[in-house]
Amino acid sequence: MAQRRRLGRRHDPQPRSHLHPRHTRPTRQPPAPAPAPRTKGTQPVALTKLHPTTHDLQPTHTPPPAQTTPKPTPHHTQQAQTLLAAIATFDPRYRDRTPHAYQQELQGTAHILATKKLQTHHLTTAVTHLYAQPQTPWNPIGATITHATQLQQQETAGQTIKTLQQNPKQPTKNPHPTTHQHHHQCPTCKTPAGQPCTNPTTGKPRRTPCPGRPKNTKV
Repeated sequence: MAQRRRLGRRHDPQPRSHLHPRHTRPTRQPPAPAPAPRTKGTQPVALTKLHPTTHDLQPTHTPPPAQTTPKPTPHHTQQAQTLLAAIATFDPRYRDRTPHAYQQELQGTAHILATKKLQTHHLTTAVTHLYAQPQTPWNPIGATITHATQLQQQETAGQTIKTLQQNPKQPTKNPHPTTHQHHHQCPTCKTPAGQPCTNPTTGKPRRTPCPGRPKNTKV
């Protein structure tokens, strides 16, 4: 009986795997033939690319140029030397430095000073102010440059105020006509001729005449 079942399964023209599609192997489809190039007249025309390449995805506009930091000049190097010498007089950490470490600090400080445009006396004054405090600054170079920038801004603001006090601005000419230019009575607020228009609510004179009052006219 078992032999007949095996023979029946072996010679079954329709296997049971068709009842369970997940057990069947997918049939491999043959690759589609490549399309023939289209012809225009007698010259063959190549097909256009369906997928963009890396060159096609590149932006058309040119990026802006990178901002370059100004290079230190000998003046900035001299300012850095003065600053380090002033700090070394108060801070023992900057006294016994190796030549290599000192040269690195000198170049770095000169690069920072090239972007700040500070005066030398502001730097030395800032060092004196910082080390007059009871707590020593952890980064004396950065703290000195920041304090010197504040001192220079305060000095510039003080000079501007002093200049304005010595040479005050002249008052601008009033663009509106004066009262003696109105030779007629105002038809809106009924102000007599030669007097400025008044506010009907408060009764005070207005800075500008009423819109309906004639201006720059003679009797």
